[in-house]
Amino acid sequence: MVDLLSQLGASTRMALSQSQDRLRLERYAAFYRALGESSQLMARHPPPQRLFDGLCELLVQSTGLEVAFISLIEDRMKVRVVSARGRASPFLEGALFSIDPEDPGRCLIHSRTLESEKVLFIPFLEGWLCSDAVREAARPWGLRNTLTVAIRREGKAIGLMGLVSGQEDFFDATLENLLAGLSRDITFSLEFQERQERLVRISITDSLTGLPNRNAFSEDVSRLLSETAGKGGGMALGILDLDGFKGWNDAYGHSEGDRLLRELADLLREILPPEGLVARLGGDEFGFCFPRPTREEARKLSEDFSREVLKTVRKVDHGLNLVTGSLGWALSSKVGDSYRDLLAHADEALYAAKRGGRNTVRFFGGEIASALQRRIETHRSFPSAIKNGDLVFWVQPQLDCRTGQVEGVEMLVRWKQGDRMLLPGAFMSEVEKDPVLIRMLGLHALRQARTLRDRFLRSGRALRVSLNIGASHFLHEEFLSNVDETVGHGRGDGLVLEVTESAALEDMPRTTRLVEELKRRGFGVSLDDFGTGYSSLHYAADLGVTEIKLDAYFLRRFRSFTNAFAVVGSTLLLADLSGSRLVGEGLEFFEDLALWLRMGGRLIQGYLLARPMPDEEIFPWLERPLPPEVMHPAPVYPVEDLPFLEYAFRPFSSNGEQGHPPGDCPLDLWFDQRGIFYDRLPSWNEARESHRQMHRSTSSPRAAAERFVRAVGALREEMDAYWLTLVPPSTSPP
Repeated sequence: MVDLLSQLGASTRMALSQSQDRLRLERYAAFYRALGESSQLMARHPPPQRLFDGLCELLVQSTGLEVAFISLIEDRMKVRVVSARGRASPFLEGALFSIDPEDPGRCLIHSRTLESEKVLFIPFLEGWLCSDAVREAARPWGLRNTLTVAIRREGKAIGLMGLVSGQEDFFDATLENLLAGLSRDITFSLEFQERQERLVRISITDSLTGLPNRNAFSEDVSRLLSETAGKGGGMALGILDLDGFKGWNDAYGHSEGDRLLRELADLLREILPPEGLVARLGGDEFGFCFPRPTREEARKLSEDFSREVLKTVRKVDHGLNLVTGSLGWALSSKVGDSYRDLLAHADEALYAAKRGGRNTVRFFGGEIASALQRRIETHRSFPSAIKNGDLVFWVQPQLDCRTGQVEGVEMLVRWKQGDRMLLPGAFMSEVEKDPVLIRMLGLHALRQARTLRDRFLRSGRALRVSLNIGASHFLHEEFLSNVDETVGHGRGDGLVLEVTESAALEDMPRTTRLVEELKRRGFGVSLDDFGTGYSSLHYAADLGVTEIKLDAYFLRRFRSFTNAFAVVGSTLLLADLSGSRLVGEGLEFFEDLALWLRMGGRLIQGYLLARPMPDEEIFPWLERPLPPEVMHPAPVYPVEDLPFLEYAFRPFSSNGEQGHPPGDCPLDLWFDQRGIFYDRLPSWNEARESHRQMHRSTSSPRAAAERFVRAVGALREEMDAYWLTLVPPSTSPP
């Protein structure tokens, strides 16, 4: 009987052991399934809270745990349960525990786990709870034992994961190892997300200033536009560009430039309205965006903010006033406005602020919007206008007034748009900025000039044909190849390429080489708009150009203003000494021509001779007599008589306002020095005396000026006759 009972006990024990083994294996299988699903969850790299909730849910559902929870350290002395799942989760969810070593009521489970590198097994949970109140709250849930493990990031504990069971002996060494592995996986996932977030922050953050970069600004503004779409709200987008920043960098070095940008970024953050966005768009450009309930409020806020920005910019160069700011703003005007459109409009307004003197603010709209539309239309239509023959060249003749011979024509571009004929001012400023368009125009002009030259030759007229070449085309590395392919190598005879003075001076060594190469190919080279750049006269002489075209600005003013008269006189002397032709552009009035001829000019181009005309009209025009106004026999005065000519052709009002005090007037010196030639002329003494009287008169200055004008006019007629007798108009004075 004893043996039978013994065998029965052994069998029972074996059965119980087998049952426990089976339950344990089922538990292991459940944990492995949970861990497999957890790996799939972590592979998707969800945000931390979704990761924590998902892990706790999977563990509870798969294993039958009473609760699975995750706590995170809120500060150095407290932890909060951020996720809890399972039947007993209300006991823990959102709970805050102390881990302060000095606090008698601290949570031992959290404190010990966070201090340990290993999984912590707690076989009797109630004894580890931190207070009677907590134990009382936990008792209804029948919680018995717990496994906890610290969650780490970059080697530092940031929280813990806990598994709680209501069964005795639920946890063993195998489950401890599985939880340790899960902790490592969580650490890897969190660190991976941290790296990803860091890369995202780097990709949307300017490394120098810490501000959002252009990509972040684009995304944020686009998001705001989507949020406000259909709500009728307003939005202002602005661009700040620093004036003088390059000079600051050059003067003080890039490290000082970086300091200025960082300091400015900090100040911009301080003055930015709460709802505003600020970003560094690149270089010395910053972007702003303000969403507002209405368009009017957006404009008002941007105007107020702009004043603060301009004040702020002036602070960062420590009162040196070397760096200022220009601002351009665009206001959203309708549903459907895109970030790209607003940015382009703000950029256009910024460009207008730069043109308007800098250190100022402009809003997109009105003429600024019209200018943008013209530019877009130009870029879209210009190539097809060349292809379709809508870009044509009118011509304006050039006359040698000494011989009475038309010597050449200048080609002037026109754009035919339906019934309209656009002048260059409507489109050339945009074409000149685009290197592709200006090269297209240059090649087109070369082809048309070659054709027109050949037509003149076939008609028996060897007239020069002048055409303008844009600066970027002239200095392009393929310019000479373009010329050879279009006109033919060495076939430039009769063609004159006009290059503006500013373009020529942009790269003097290259320009000099190009001028020589073109002359070897038979071309003439003209320095156009002379006097409007910043060159000294010897630069112009060193270029070796065959022609100089004096800008019309000076010929419209040289009878009234001393400085303009001086430029005309010095340019005539330069052309004479360098052997270059000098063309006076823009002559419209007979009095201007009369002075031009007496100063030594002979070639003219302007409305006084002929207005620009279609090329087919130039041939019948050449057959007609010249306008009588240009057939004016006039002597060439010696250069020593330029002081007299300056006053002899001045309008009366200008003579009444002499800029020279008595004794310093150039005409006083002229009367003293030139009397040896002219004192026998009848009006000499009257002209000299009336000039002195004009300076002395205080009671009736107008009467004195009128007397002087009459005397000078009479003296001029006598001097004309004097020089016409001595020197025929076709030659120069000795």
